[in-house]
Amino acid sequence: MKENKQSKTKNKIIIIIVAAVLILAVVLGIIFILNFSNRKEQKIYEEKMTTYGFAKLYNNQSANSSENVTRSEMLKIVIAALLNTDDITDIAQTPTDTYGNAIWAEYAKNMNIVEQAYVTAENEASNASYIDAIKAISKAKKVLLDEEYGKAKDVVIKDMEEYSDSEQKAIRDLIANGIIDNEKEKLKATKDITKAQFNKLISKTFEKYNVTYGSIEQDENNLPANKDSYPYILSEVPKEIYEAEFIKDTEEKFQTPAQAYKDIKDRYETIKSNVEAYYNILLNIDYETINEEEFKTQVSNLSVGIIEDEQIKSYVEYVKTNKIKLEGKATVQLPIVYYDGINYRARTKIELTVKSSDTDKNLLLFDTNEVRYSGTSFTCYADVRLGSVFNNSSLYVSQSPLINMLVSGQSSGIARVESEGK
Repeated sequence: MKENKQSKTKNKIIIIIVAAVLILAVVLGIIFILNFSNRKEQKIYEEKMTTYGFAKLYNNQSANSSENVTRSEMLKIVIAALLNTDDITDIAQTPTDTYGNAIWAEYAKNMNIVEQAYVTAENEASNASYIDAIKAISKAKKVLLDEEYGKAKDVVIKDMEEYSDSEQKAIRDLIANGIIDNEKEKLKATKDITKAQFNKLISKTFEKYNVTYGSIEQDENNLPANKDSYPYILSEVPKEIYEAEFIKDTEEKFQTPAQAYKDIKDRYETIKSNVEAYYNILLNIDYETINEEEFKTQVSNLSVGIIEDEQIKSYVEYVKTNKIKLEGKATVQLPIVYYDGINYRARTKIELTVKSSDTDKNLLLFDTNEVRYSGTSFTCYADVRLGSVFNNSSLYVSQSPLINMLVSGQSSGIARVESEGK
């Protein structure tokens, strides 16, 4: 009888131990999953900060999520993200202090983004708080971009009442603009901000106010297989256009659009404008109105290369002889701008309609070796080669036949003529 009781007691102990081990395993598993999920998100925003060109603006040039952010570098990166620049010497006054981020901090004070006492030579290296960053972003976007304050309703953040009226205003603003998540958790925004938190704030701020050529694709099912090759994916660009092969002239020096972005992002607007204006000239030809001198000037002003008078004269005569009339347009497919190892290239949608022509060959300037246009309406994509001129950082179109830049794998109706004898 006594042995039976001992056995039952022993079994109970074993059951309790097993249950405790199982509970511990479940708890540890949940913690592991949460930590893995958090680390995965942190890694995403660390990479975004590098791609967008903001990681290098940290004092130690690292977006390491576990580190804190100083007051002066917080202001520096907030301003850089909203103005999409890493240089404000043209718009800011010469700083009176000499610490590393003084020009940014004094610009923030002069623009009333923060109070004068918030950042000084004595406290610029002090850690910024989460609420400091929230208020700075909210105020800076109003001051620098003239963006109105958002007014989120039904805010469910648990510690909302712990913040001042001005702090609550900033929180509601960033929630309304999708920069802060409205979740039933404590924001704990009075604590020092970590780079994990700041990376996310800055990435979302930049995407909200500086990705201006379309809307970022939110549906994971619509993301291209090579999405990591791009700084972001816009829903306006077809998935298959992202997935088309790049032209690589030098494999070792090749840079994907994501790798090239931090160095080229401030020239996106110029690239788009120059490429589209250039092809607006080449794709809109009218034999009845084309003027040799005017045509040459227009092409030369928007391209890199030496174009001979005879080349222009020959093409204009060809247009008139064959009564060529074309209409078309070009649309740069941002952010598909990459470095082929020698030159930057911008993927561009070309739309062309042949309104009249007595020939189906060599319809565009620079067409060589008998290029045939089979049909009257064409839509294709080309990785337009770009180049620069001396003492000018702007990028222009490098003079080249369109057919040499067509993206592979598409049926465009534009092809070189095979030898007539075959």
